[in-house]
Amino acid sequence: MQYQHYLTDTIEKMYRCDGLTRLLNRTALKNEFKGLLDRCGGKLTVVLADLDGLKTINDTYGHDDGDFAICALADALRESCPENALCVRWGGDEMVAVIAGEYSSEAIRSGIDRRLNEVNAHSGKPYRISASVGVRTFSTDVTSRFEDMVRDTDQLMYSEKSSKKQHADIVRQR
Repeated sequence: MQYQHYLTDTIEKMYRCDGLTRLLNRTALKNEFKGLLDRCGGKLTVVLADLDGLKTINDTYGHDDGDFAICALADALRESCPENALCVRWGGDEMVAVIAGEYSSEAIRSGIDRRLNEVNAHSGKPYRISASVGVRTFSTDVTSRFEDMVRDTDQLMYSEKSSKKQHADIVRQR
């Protein structure tokens, strides 16, 4: 009986979690989103984080290093969000967190940056891991469609990514 419970728990984790990052997967988020809406008090904070330069890391250092960078971002997101957050590997090198209530975008951003800087300082890797992050708090009275929330937060994240690329181009031109 104990072994049966162990197997059931193991299968449940495999069904709900991404094998590489140990974050929830999209299916788990879809299953838990309604419950989160019910207990959010009318506000949801959505975080979207995308690894910067994954293609370069993969092409230059190999996919094991790419996986290392993906896991570093997943850990940084998980550690920078409150315990009740649903942290999800959205796809590839994109991660999403959904937090019940209003949460400081600056606290999340600085937490992710701080943790990635710690990894960069101690990993001995020849590349720097960084991420572009979008954070937005939504009133569920205005929208409760998760797709809309992700789309709007995605625009913020891509705006940051574009700004970083423009800055890098200016620095290269000097």
